[in-house]
Formats: sequence, structure tokens, C-alpha cells
Amino acid sequence: MLKLIPDRLKSRKLWISIITSMLVVLVVAVFELPEEQAKTIVSGLVGTAAAYSLGQGISEHNSKAEG
Repeated sequence: MLKLIPDRLKSRKLWISIITSMLVVLVVAVFELPEEQAKTIVSGLVGTAAAYSLGQGISEHNSKAEG
């Protein structure tokens, strides 16, 4: 079967990072929110993405160590 998407592009962590970056740009540049509100939203987005990526990394590490 024809592979349309390379394996390295199937990473959920990669896509979370890309989407988070796009959302940060939208919040900061496009929506023109007040600075304090934008800082709050951006820190929430970045914190959530970082926690997700860290959790996935730990989970992957543990599953590789066990198996």
C-alpha cells in the first residue's frame, strides 16, 4: 500500500507543538488582545503543550524500558 505520510510526521507531540505555535501566533498577532490577557492565554497554551509532551515522553520511555 502507498504510504502518503512519512512515519516521522505521525508524531502527536510534533503536531501538538505545531498547533500550539500556530495558536500563539493567532493570539498575539491576529486577535490583538490586551497584553495581560494574551500573556495569560499564551502561558496556558504553552504550559498545557509542554505538560502533554513531557507526559508522552515519559510514557514512551517507560513503555520502551518495559518492552
